[in-house]
Amino acid sequence: MSKDTDSEARWHGEILDQLERLGWDKRPCNKGGQVYTQNELRKNNNLKDALGLEAPENIVALDSVEHWVIEAKSDIRDLSTALTEAKDYAEKINSNKLLSCRIITGIAGSPDDAFNVETRCLINHEWVVLTINDRVATGFVTPLQMRDALEKGRLYDYDIDDDLFNRRTETINNILHQGAINKRNRAGALACILLALTEDQTFRLSDNATTLIADINSRARSTLENYGKQNFFDQIKITLPPSKENHEKHRKALSQVIEILRSLNIASTINSGRDMLGQFYEQFLRYANDAKEIGIVLTPRHITRWAVETIGVAPNDIVFDPACGTGGFLVSALDLVRDKNQEFNPGNLHGIEQDAMVATLALVNMIFRGDGSSNIIEGNSLVTEIPIQPNKVFMNPPFALDVEYEWKFVDRALGVMKEGGILFAIVPTTTMMSETDGRKELTWRKEMLRRHRLVAVIKLPEQLFKHAKVSKGTYGIVIEAHRPHVVENDKVLFGLMNDGLAYSKTQKDSLGNMDFFKQALGNYLATRTEPQYVAKKIDCRLLRRNDFDLSPENNIGGNDQDLLEMNLGFVEENLERANSLISRKQQRTTFDNYKRHLLTSFFSDIEKGKSGRNINLPHGDLPLISTSESQNGIMSFVDRDSVSKVYSAGIVTISSNGGSCCAFYHDYETAVNGDVFVCNLKEPFNSKEIGIFLCAAINNEKWRFNYYRKFNLVQLNKLRISIPVNQPNPLKGLIS
Repeated sequence: MSKDTDSEARWHGEILDQLERLGWDKRPCNKGGQVYTQNELRKNNNLKDALGLEAPENIVALDSVEHWVIEAKSDIRDLSTALTEAKDYAEKINSNKLLSCRIITGIAGSPDDAFNVETRCLINHEWVVLTINDRVATGFVTPLQMRDALEKGRLYDYDIDDDLFNRRTETINNILHQGAINKRNRAGALACILLALTEDQTFRLSDNATTLIADINSRARSTLENYGKQNFFDQIKITLPPSKENHEKHRKALSQVIEILRSLNIASTINSGRDMLGQFYEQFLRYANDAKEIGIVLTPRHITRWAVETIGVAPNDIVFDPACGTGGFLVSALDLVRDKNQEFNPGNLHGIEQDAMVATLALVNMIFRGDGSSNIIEGNSLVTEIPIQPNKVFMNPPFALDVEYEWKFVDRALGVMKEGGILFAIVPTTTMMSETDGRKELTWRKEMLRRHRLVAVIKLPEQLFKHAKVSKGTYGIVIEAHRPHVVENDKVLFGLMNDGLAYSKTQKDSLGNMDFFKQALGNYLATRTEPQYVAKKIDCRLLRRNDFDLSPENNIGGNDQDLLEMNLGFVEENLERANSLISRKQQRTTFDNYKRHLLTSFFSDIEKGKSGRNINLPHGDLPLISTSESQNGIMSFVDRDSVSKVYSAGIVTISSNGGSCCAFYHDYETAVNGDVFVCNLKEPFNSKEIGIFLCAAINNEKWRFNYYRKFNLVQLNKLRISIPVNQPNPLKGLIS
């Protein structure tokens, strides 16, 4: 076998692997699969009769009649030869009345280095180049895409599978690592390669490292110059490693990355309605470790899209993101307008990003989407001159960069906006609910309400930024600029939004309500139509005077339209473990009329538990109460002489650490650790029945607290619980 023949033979495994990644069954057809290799097609009499002794690298059986020919050549210069031979095979197959072949693919080069791919479809007796999203396809297609390819010779709305994308991104990162490309520079190197591919997706890859890098850099610079953005080039240019021993390693890594991008039809993907380039950046910046250090927390693209669709943008809007990162909000705004077959007025998209390399990534993102006129600049929006007066602002400020607190970025953006302009910002929960003023958040909220109108505060999904290793809960806030908030008249829409995604292995997928909130908030912005109240989900209400906790959890109403879980048939003794532990039995009762009462109205002498933690405490018969939400809060049984304090029977405990707010009544002596509040019932409420009833009412407020909004003494003193007015209950006649 010749060297060339041996090289072509190496394509067999690579072709099968690429097909499998896209969902094709790579097994031989005679074993239930879809693929014929050169030898296996002899087992199909019709193909054997049509082709005689000749055979391409592979034939994929789309069904019993339709087939797809794939021909490979070992020299990257022989792509046209591969296509010509593939067409010859197809015509022979079509000569058999029982067979059809209307799609062919040619591959030329080495699967271990550089290669090119081109696919053609037989449309109206002519072999036309397959395009996806108006870009030439540089890789294979999936089974689902094949039907449209055969009918039209072009595909639209191409989208890559998330699992495949993540796997290939991981592969690219590993290749660049092995190629001695520093992790901090990998996102920039990717951007440079992508810019080079905008000029020519199939340019030849030199087998010399210096020449290849010079070619990539030259093409990238040329693309930037076309848009007048050549000053960004130095941030992403690729440089040779100092050690000559790493040059070949570097060259091979870059070549392999280019081929993976081509196999993903990356130009077509980026030209779709999905911010795939932003997802690339997100993955690479995550690998780089220092993204958190420079405050980069990229906003998930389904959130940027939701925000832009909800607030709305039009071609004449001046859209601004003062902390634009890789351009997620700007891309979503651009896509939304284009979805309506419109275009932004030139220069109406503006972004500022303080990290020079990340700013360049944002620019590349916009260029790849055909918008090089976007005004993206490097700078810190707190001090950089902002020469525009935007009417739409979308932002996710840097998270906790020294003294550059998130509210400062929001305040700066509001200051330059047009009167009546709308700002959407993602901020940590503390920005809207902190009770202390160490970071001046409380002072800012008061001043913000004096100068601007707060329209909405939406709790965003839990662990939304877990991928960035940022342990912060977040709210989406909507503010109308330069129209002071009138407490007596201006209602605020509060909501708890869920995107239906699971962010950890322990979570289950839950039904998302993003569309519900998009409609509710969109209508409220456009027409001031108040959404219907839904307990524990959405409320539109006036702010309470002198209460500057502007979180949804604090402001969504009581449970008048919800089922209250009350312990009414309640006591069952368990003498084996302690004197009489309560096994909770709950009944569900609907109350049409209720009144909210301060929790502290029923308790006195509230303190944190002082019995110590369950660390090497000897076993005994005294229940130790912790933050556990099962077994009536009992974590273990300890020796009473080993704890610093034993609490008398008849107390209520409420867990605080982790934001639980889970309450239990104890009619037995207990020990209580420091993560739990101990509450003594006032007269005339100090009975077992009332204690258990109050615990049920407290537990019905648990939804207001979580890891990011902890239940603490301040919250305890403010918490109101729902008590039925007319229905029978242990408190009837004791409270007004």
